[in-house]
Amino acid sequence: MLVFKPNVYVCVFVVVVYGTQLSTCAVSCSQTTNFVILNETQYDRDANSLTDDTRRPLGFKYATLAYYSKADPRDRNPCVSVANTANKRIEVMIQTDPPNRICVKSTASIATCGEETIYLCERANDVNLTFEFYCDQMCGETDPNFYYRFALSPPSSAKDPELWCNERNTDEFPKSLILPNLQAIRKTTIHSISKASSTKTLHIITITYSVISLLFTIS
Repeated sequence: MLVFKPNVYVCVFVVVVYGTQLSTCAVSCSQTTNFVILNETQYDRDANSLTDDTRRPLGFKYATLAYYSKADPRDRNPCVSVANTANKRIEVMIQTDPPNRICVKSTASIATCGEETIYLCERANDVNLTFEFYCDQMCGETDPNFYYRFALSPPSSAKDPELWCNERNTDEFPKSLILPNLQAIRKTTIHSISKASSTKTLHIITITYSVISLLFTIS
């Protein structure tokens, strides 16, 4: 089962579905890195990990697509390999930072472009898959920085791969680590304001009582 998102390009077929343009795929890179999939219990859920390239926020890795810095696509487009993917579902998650357009395609049947985030979950028939991150003509005028993560379904004996895709958290991008912190800051600020307001009110009541007592004394 394919999970379709806006601007999803599926290779081989030349059709348009709900405004989705489809295209062919070919991966060509001068260098490929291997992606190490972390167990979800090892995900770094600290928002500070977003500013440290050596850490893995929510299991994501950080990279830059040198779209304007390098002329040859084989040098500017990062390529990543994922091993042991045969007969499994593979989840692909990408988030640009700051928000930008980015595309990804693989040696199988994935070719997708999206704004800020991309989410895919589909069958992986090859033993190993290689993904290439690239820009099309609609990308911005800067080199996109982005987070990316791959996850594989467990053996079919443990869980139905198709159900695995349906049960995934499609909102678990690195930016989701920031929102809880903003909410915490907001609660702290409101509490401080409330506390300050309560103190101020107490002072007013005290002063008013003192003035009334003084008036009664004079009279």
